[in-house]
Amino acid sequence: MPADIVIIGGGIIGVSTAYYLVTSPEQPRVTLIENTSIAAAASGKAAGFIAREAAWHYPATEDLARLSFAAFQDLAARFDGERAFGWRQFSAATGVLVGTDDGKMSEYRNLPNSRALDGSDRPAWTHGRRVDLSGKGEGGMGQVLPLEFTRRLHAEATLRGLRTVIGTPLARNAASRTIITDVGPVHYDKLIIAAGPWSAEVCRTLAIPPVPVSTLPGHSVLIRPLMPPVYDGILPAEAILAGVGQTAGDLGHGPGHSARVDHSRADATDPASGPYGLTKNIEFYPRPDNTIYGAGENAVPAPRGLREIDINRLPPTAADVPKLLDATLIARMLRASRAVSDSLDVEKGAELIKADFCYRPVCADKVPVIGQWAKDVYVSAGHGPWGITLAPGSGIVLAEMVLADIAGTRAHLSADIRGLDPHRFGGARL
Repeated sequence: MPADIVIIGGGIIGVSTAYYLVTSPEQPRVTLIENTSIAAAASGKAAGFIAREAAWHYPATEDLARLSFAAFQDLAARFDGERAFGWRQFSAATGVLVGTDDGKMSEYRNLPNSRALDGSDRPAWTHGRRVDLSGKGEGGMGQVLPLEFTRRLHAEATLRGLRTVIGTPLARNAASRTIITDVGPVHYDKLIIAAGPWSAEVCRTLAIPPVPVSTLPGHSVLIRPLMPPVYDGILPAEAILAGVGQTAGDLGHGPGHSARVDHSRADATDPASGPYGLTKNIEFYPRPDNTIYGAGENAVPAPRGLREIDINRLPPTAADVPKLLDATLIARMLRASRAVSDSLDVEKGAELIKADFCYRPVCADKVPVIGQWAKDVYVSAGHGPWGITLAPGSGIVLAEMVLADIAGTRAHLSADIRGLDPHRFGGARL
């Protein structure tokens, strides 16, 4: 009799794990429980940037990143990834420093062997000093449309026997190994918690010790740019990781202007009028459809009189998250966008297609937790901004763990994930 494996969470981590379980030789029965829809949260709102090389990752996830990149290549070949979910590989990542002397960018952007870029045969589409951040390895970066990728992988898993329950877990009967949902009971032999930032709350609901996962809020924009004629309307395939300083010209309206911008007053005025700052560190990922995804506001400023912990508390479901979108932070991102490139200036004709907001799951040391959490209970969560990059690899190794547990054998994992033990923060296995 095949084992029953239940996965809670219909994001890219849960779906990847389900796919590698149902396509394994053991062919267990797998049920995925999701209370909203597939890829309803960060998995459907992320940039889709994928990096293979160690320079982009913490030591604990280097091997997992290599495994995951190879898995993306395989899945793209199997399922016509270029057409189905926007898969492409590229080797250019560029740091752009605009209106700043210190050149500060976030930690993972300060890659080894970076170098200043000389001019090319055509002008850059961005302002500022450009620095090569490509890391090592030709073709060591890639891109997918994460919503389309997750839903295609879910469809492929469904064809191979995955059952999906759209419902909310309400309780767990550990003795009978049953998850009680609002649409009926679901039996499990092994349970996997892959509910992203909701993973700890799911554990509390099911009377399981909460996993050490918290939240990282993030705003994003999708822009259709105005491209200079020299580019023939086609953006180069490169990631742009920008540091925007206080003297970023007239917010993109000329390189000589030196008016200072007050970064400290994120909520000082209505976004539609007056100065309210701009996003200091902002990333841009051109997509194959010639749109540009931008992100960089990774916190939600608390209104006066309200603690930040209150505003950052998760709503009940992913469907409730869009209501928390902060128009001021979106406006800050749009100001930074036009400082980086005239092509991204919505006041000059670039089109803001979508503004979005999501929560990503994070751990205190910035790397995920993957492995056994309690008896018959596993977890895969806390991937932070690298959830898309690490998802297929995470699915592979967790499937290997669970299947070895069911068989009573030692797991031989495809990647070294010893630094991702869920109990590294303390607490005994139950």
